[in-house]
Amino acid sequence: MPRRIEISGDKGTIILEEDKIVKWCIEGQETPDEFVSGSSTNKSFSDPAAFGIEGHILQISDMVDAINSNRRPMVDQYEGRRPVELILSIYESSRTGKTIKLGK
Repeated sequence: MPRRIEISGDKGTIILEEDKIVKWCIEGQETPDEFVSGSSTNKSFSDPAAFGIEGHILQISDMVDAINSNRRPMVDQYEGRRPVELILSIYESSRTGKTIKLGK
């Protein structure tokens, strides 16, 4: 099966399969034609070697440049913790049935 993320809220749903938005249904908004595609070109679900590494290359390049330039990387330890907090909160909300408020 392809990688799929589905986000649903009070006002609509957005579905991402592989690297394409395949559904954009938001109350009061027209579906942006440039976002919606019926097919996915990335087939990493059937061939793990097809998974793109471009994001990893950019992140590692930025880290090396940050070290050489004596600056913080674009994604530091604080930014890296945010998705972990989100994922853990999703699990907690699913387990308890309660709304989890995220802090700063």
